Amino acid sequence: MHGVRRAGIGRAGKWVALLACGLCGVTAGQAAEVPELDCPDPAYVADGQLMVPLRPVLEWLGMSLAFDPDTRMITATKADPAFEVVLTIGSLQASRDGQPLTLDVVPTLRHRRAYVPLRFLADAAKVTSTWDAKHYVATLTDGER
Repeated sequence: MHGVRRAGIGRAGKWVALLACGLCGVTAGQAAEVPELDCPDPAYVADGQLMVPLRPVLEWLGMSLAFDPDTRMITATKADPAFEVVLTIGSLQASRDGQPLTLDVVPTLRHRRAYVPLRFLADAAKVTSTWDAKHYVATLTDGER
């Protein structure tokens, strides 16, 4: 079964949203199948990449997060389908299930929150991301993996 999850701002009946003009919004999910995205911290653009606060987006995608403050390593996991993404604040190197990945922009800490490029996060979670430059809206589509 395919499901659509969109991350923009405002209220829309069937999708949830993330707007890149510096805001994240909370909207109603799709008939209780899609959880609400509670994102109080603003997204921003760095080196042409939309940087999003990691925790709310991961949780919205049904993933859990562990952070090691000594190594600045973040481990994100999902149970179904099972996979693990590991990245480090300040490093372009990451992995998905032990396979190396390279980010275009380093993950950062901003206001005590981890931010990562949305495109990397979507690719690592194997969801589709699109960018509407006219309206500054990023969309995530979560289908069969």
